[in-house]
Amino acid sequence: MGRTVAAAYRSEVCIVREDHVQVYRWGEARPQWSQRVKGSVTAVACTPQAVYVATTSSLIRLPRRPFDVVQRYDLPTRTGAPTRLWAYDAQVGLLTERGGLWHARYPEMRWQLLELSKAALTSVALWESQAVLADSEGQVYHLELGTIRVLARWSGGLGGVYDWAWHPRGKWIAGACADGLVKLWTPATGKPLQAFAAHRLPPRLIAAHPNGNQLVSLGMDGLLFFYDLVQGRAQLDAPLHAPDDATDALALHWESEKRLWLLTASGFHACTLPEGRWRTQLIPHKRPNQ
Repeated sequence: MGRTVAAAYRSEVCIVREDHVQVYRWGEARPQWSQRVKGSVTAVACTPQAVYVATTSSLIRLPRRPFDVVQRYDLPTRTGAPTRLWAYDAQVGLLTERGGLWHARYPEMRWQLLELSKAALTSVALWESQAVLADSEGQVYHLELGTIRVLARWSGGLGGVYDWAWHPRGKWIAGACADGLVKLWTPATGKPLQAFAAHRLPPRLIAAHPNGNQLVSLGMDGLLFFYDLVQGRAQLDAPLHAPDDATDALALHWESEKRLWLLTASGFHACTLPEGRWRTQLIPHKRPNQ
């Protein structure tokens, strides 16, 4: 079985396994939309109109409306292979292994390059028309997507940022950092706001509570820690143990006061809070209908 690639978009998550591309609502057993694609997929992104899939040499636009035409575009190779992909309205952005951010607007799809770094761009998160990106050396870039303009840059820490969580109204951005910390910054300036040391091994996924007053992180130690941002403290005395297959964790989503979702390669795991009880919804491994 090939590597599973996933990308969350609002209440949906797009999952690519082998040649299967499927869009689910969090926790639902049946996909809302499905398609097949050829090639080894390295990154995926989705909008209400289309799913974008990057292979090592092509970008494939898969329309979500029935009977619309699938389109394939050659990828630029000057800054290496794609590492991550983002999509916003008609814009598509491609992060690459030698620090280039390529962007294009559908339907023209003329690639333009913003050279950000010499190191690989490894993570990205969008909020409205803004994005944060990080490279493997720990540099963080805050971008305005309408003009593809860098608004601020700062150091996220040695090794970069594995995952991001925006405040629901964009007041701060939080990162699960390779140096072992969970950190918060002001996006406009990169000013550090808070930093927490909870995990024995680095955090790999992070999610914000819908009210913006709490965070949760999943670490490589298999534990989830919760953070009270009003009081500025990590709840170190009450970690939550992740499901057994959390080593294949792909995304974390805090849906409501009482429900937390974890996506792994095998399926969705719902946690009832504050009890900490997990319930698993497996994703069937079957081919989507043609």
